[in-house]
Amino acid sequence: MKKSVPIILLAAVTLFLFLTPAAQAQNTFVYATLDYDEATNTIYGFAYTEPDYAASIYYQTAYVGASISDVNDTWLAGGSQQNYGRAELNLQASGNGNPPYKIRSGHYVFLSYYVSNYWDSYAYAYRTGYLDYNYYNYFTSGAPGFPVADVPFFFPFVGRSPQAVTPSPDIMLGTLLSEILESLLDQVTFTQATIASDHSSFSGVGTTQVANLIASSAICNPNANNTLTVTYNLETSTTDVPSVIAKGFGSTSVSNWYVSNVTHQDVFSAPPHGTATITFNNKNGGITGNPPYNTIQVTVKGKFGSGATYTTQGRVRIDCP
Repeated sequence: MKKSVPIILLAAVTLFLFLTPAAQAQNTFVYATLDYDEATNTIYGFAYTEPDYAASIYYQTAYVGASISDVNDTWLAGGSQQNYGRAELNLQASGNGNPPYKIRSGHYVFLSYYVSNYWDSYAYAYRTGYLDYNYYNYFTSGAPGFPVADVPFFFPFVGRSPQAVTPSPDIMLGTLLSEILESLLDQVTFTQATIASDHSSFSGVGTTQVANLIASSAICNPNANNTLTVTYNLETSTTDVPSVIAKGFGSTSVSNWYVSNVTHQDVFSAPPHGTATITFNNKNGGITGNPPYNTIQVTVKGKFGSGATYTTQGRVRIDCP
């Protein structure tokens, strides 16, 4: 089976094009992504809606709904969650051999306060209804703001002015659409992964490049940050590396390893090559300890002089003693 790789990951798409200088500090974050484990032909979907502390005062309940489908929009799995504060959803499905697989998610918040004869500065009148303190209706289809539809991976809804009053307590913030695409070619050759206690060369497992490392007890301490270094060779004609992304496999609630920072340095003289430096910690204290959750996924996106791009993923399995 040809390898599938996520081409849109933790390089969060910072789409503030819709914001104005009047934006307030309150944020609601929405997120959706997929992972694919080729060894077991399993697709893992993850999505959430989360008002931050300030926004949760006025939007106490959040909702997320999502579904996984194939290239023909055949439904593979779906569900929804509603919760005070953060609403989080995990999905799982078996691949049907018809990629790319997609996750489409919808994100709502629910207004918490019903007001009477409240001065609505948007309508410039006293109104009765639900207080949209951050004016999230700006992002809703048909509102003055551009509707947020099928944004990939991540979107921060930043609180705006003016405050408004609306008749309905629920506000549809927007939809996300993320995919796991098939890689046309493995243009990146991962060479070595190194942590303080171990180093290992990458080898092919099926069509996936994997390095296996053994962590010391110090690295397995969930309160300690550690450094993983990954080296790789690039396709000969590469002129740029727009991004190197790393993340623990699956959602943050099930993955052993949490990645907090990634930097990379690349050289484009022959042969082109690079090094990614990844800050990680054993967030869950090794509670699962089983593949694929013991894995950090590293995705390198390269760019040719023509402007065409390619993406290749490698995996570093780090086991605690």
